[in-house]
Amino acid sequence: MHACRAFGVRMRHRAGEDVADALADPDRGVAHLAHTLLTDPERLRDCVAEAPPAFDHAEQLLRAVAALTAAGLAPKAPVSCGEADRQGDGTYDVIGYGESESESESEGEGEVWISTLGRFAADHDENPAVRRALESAGFRWIDAELGAVHVTGLGVYCFGRRDPLDVHSLLFYWQDQ
Repeated sequence: MHACRAFGVRMRHRAGEDVADALADPDRGVAHLAHTLLTDPERLRDCVAEAPPAFDHAEQLLRAVAALTAAGLAPKAPVSCGEADRQGDGTYDVIGYGESESESESEGEGEVWISTLGRFAADHDENPAVRRALESAGFRWIDAELGAVHVTGLGVYCFGRRDPLDVHSLLFYWQDQ
């Protein structure tokens, strides 16, 4: 924990000042300290509402399609993963795309996944033209290396177990119901 910032949070709290801004401190220890000092549940709810503003998934899909179109990748209409797999449900939508105008940048047709949980995108083919288009539109690309990172501490129930899941599974989860 960054001792100087933690000391500052403690002093502000003792002086009766609001320390809610310290919830966003990059040091988890300082943020946790601020959390333990805040006792007003309404103030905490206000902080949460300010920090992850309402997420508009429909707008995100429009932005993804526009970026792929601008890159000449001929995107198809987005469909839910359940519709794409003809059963089940999950946490992503699928956007198919056709061949690029520049054959050297594309490997032909493919599909990209857009998470319903945030600005995350992945493509099993790792098409660099798709990646560039979506990153330029504000999406975070989940490549194989990042997708393989296991996240501990989440109690996500997956196929009868609560083991740590990798980033890719958490963001692009599909279940055949």
